[in-house]
Amino acid sequence: MPFYFQVRVELVKSPEDYIPALLERVKPDYIKNTYKVNDWSNSEDFLEQIARKSGKLLKVLPLIY
Repeated sequence: MPFYFQVRVELVKSPEDYIPALLERVKPDYIKNTYKVNDWSNSEDFLEQIARKSGKLLKVLPLIY
């Protein structure tokens, strides 16, 4: 009988470290359909798109004096 470990996401110290491995293992079509994102160039671009869609990352407007 296989033994599986479960990790609570809340307890992971830096979850962004695992995103590159996830993007390598999972087919891009599955990720695009699940998260409704466009193509990404790297893991930071992927996380940025997710954050913008969820409202966690807002566009910054330049200050004009």
